[in-house]
Amino acid sequence: MELSENKEIIVSEPETPAPGRFPSKLFVETTTRCNLRCRMCVKQSRENGITDGDISGETFEALKPEFPHLEALMLNGIGEPLLHPELEYFIAAAKKDLPDTAWVGFQSNGRLLDAARSACMIIRSAATAI
Repeated sequence: MELSENKEIIVSEPETPAPGRFPSKLFVETTTRCNLRCRMCVKQSRENGITDGDISGETFEALKPEFPHLEALMLNGIGEPLLHPELEYFIAAAKKDLPDTAWVGFQSNGRLLDAARSACMIIRSAATAI
């Protein structure tokens, strides 16, 4: 609020940032497969209609032009990302094209994350968040 020369109150609209040309976060479902059968999960409902499958390397490559504009890339969805055989490749490839300040992560139940895979995630693929 401001006061004009005539002592009238001027209410100005708050400045809102203009929407960017690109989204700042991209969520990519790497797989719909899961190694658990949690009763509360939508995958376990009788008529879920969710087919098990993995994202192809070709589809992931098609997303690459968007990576330089992102703040974050999340590689998860309804399935367990660690079941995808190319997860480490996806992370490493994305890190090459993302801005230095951007991060890559995924959510996992952790059952498939042993010491060797953890080291690979951290050292070779440079995952930012697990």
